[in-house]
Amino acid sequence: MESSRKPDESLAVKTLPAPLLRAIREVFAAAGPGIALVGGTALAGFYAAHRKSDDMDIFTADADAQKAAVAAAKNLVNLGATIDRERHSPMFYHSVARWDHHEFTIDVVLDHRIFQVGIFLTTPGGIAVADLETLLKMKLATLVSRCSEKDLFDLEWLMTNYKTLTVPDILTLGHEIDGGYHAESVLISLANAKTSAESCGFAVKFGISQDAAYERVVATKELFTRIFMDYLEADRQTPEIGRLIRALKKRVKR
Repeated sequence: MESSRKPDESLAVKTLPAPLLRAIREVFAAAGPGIALVGGTALAGFYAAHRKSDDMDIFTADADAQKAAVAAAKNLVNLGATIDRERHSPMFYHSVARWDHHEFTIDVVLDHRIFQVGIFLTTPGGIAVADLETLLKMKLATLVSRCSEKDLFDLEWLMTNYKTLTVPDILTLGHEIDGGYHAESVLISLANAKTSAESCGFAVKFGISQDAAYERVVATKELFTRIFMDYLEADRQTPEIGRLIRALKKRVKR
């Protein structure tokens, strides 16, 4: 793997909404070990600065860490936030928070496996953030689940940082997160994924228009469709993905 970048909390200060970053800091300070920030906020806030994100996605290593993280999230009310639309089970917590006139979602998920296959790096401020390879694995796994516009946009950024990946590499990484991850399942999911330009306004503040973001999303979807089709048709023999990434860059307007 090419990237050795570390999460940059100073970048998060510039990228993430201040109330969201403050809430993340408060939760990590109160919850203790065994929790980690993942998802779009981890990627956009601490590495890429390529789009907005209004989600606090936290994975926990065990039941104690789950309880501590949920308690810390609920305690934001005592610091001035409001929380509603809560859904709660022993392994999952969801709510919508509002702090200083800014709304964001909170999801806390107990997933001990991610702590077995992932790597988490702690910032000087005490926030444990998934490293880029772990985020790559998780985003690749979305190709057989939700396959949203944001996921595809994130993958476009990630793939430019991992240019020597082959399709077998991608399959291995995705399979670490989802046991049903294989070329056929990815192609089925991509074929059924619906994307729209209206859902691509998440990068406007970062100098990327809605239409330009949508063009990247469509091109990335087509890229993955092509490489998996080529992989199956060539009896599972493919070159490094860098060649196709270069073709993608030529197509997409920067």
